[in-house]
Amino acid sequence: MITGTPATDPTDTRATDTRTTVTGPGSNRPDLGMYRIIHRLLRDGARRLALGASELDLADRQQVKAFGRYWHGYAGELTHHHTVEDVIMFPELASRVPGGSVALTAIDGDHHHLDVVMLHIGREIARVGRGRSTSRLIPLLDELSAHVDEHLDVEDAELLPLFEDHFTGEEYAAIEARIHQEVPLGKQALFTVPFIMAGTTAEEGAVLLARAPQALRVVHRMTRKRHQRLCAIAFPRTSAVEAAAATGSSGAVPAPSTDGGTERELVA
Repeated sequence: MITGTPATDPTDTRATDTRTTVTGPGSNRPDLGMYRIIHRLLRDGARRLALGASELDLADRQQVKAFGRYWHGYAGELTHHHTVEDVIMFPELASRVPGGSVALTAIDGDHHHLDVVMLHIGREIARVGRGRSTSRLIPLLDELSAHVDEHLDVEDAELLPLFEDHFTGEEYAAIEARIHQEVPLGKQALFTVPFIMAGTTAEEGAVLLARAPQALRVVHRMTRKRHQRLCAIAFPRTSAVEAAAATGSSGAVPAPSTDGGTERELVA
């Protein structure tokens, strides 16, 4: 088993320091380590977008375009995650929990509310891309971040323990196999894979790559640097702080490698 602290936005004081555990193979308890990692990264991504919108330089069209691309990738991952829960995870849980769960009923309403907020954000992102101000986008992203935090807090506290109480490790692994078959990532993997790997600790990342199918390891190699450049353009301040923290210096972000395309090609 491995344990690591979350990789959160270092400029965000709301970020919590909850720990994530990934259980090794052979345990008869469900391995919810990946589930908790995804929840952590969805929180981080929403915070990053909310902070980034308030610092967006509308005169920098490259940054505006990169911000929009990051949003569409994040929104796709959040939608996929909730689809997996609505179609497979929560129906399986409801079938095992006597009398169902009050939290499951509330989650349905939360997912609908998030869908509505995301629809409005998408429209505002398009407006900003056409040169309009961020005055309506900023509060929407703040609302999304707050709601994602609250929503995932409920899932982590009330629903994930139910999977651990009512399923064996083998049964939960079978559910995960269904997810890969019935709700595949498809092209969304081009964002989701580097998004996940960029937010994990070194220990978490090593375990996840070791378990990942060869196809996803190839996607990681193909998209890692491109995702780094996307974040550096869309969120220059946050990326600079993260780079300085990673290197122990206060210098500027190193010039990105040209492997996989130039910055202009990235957001073209």
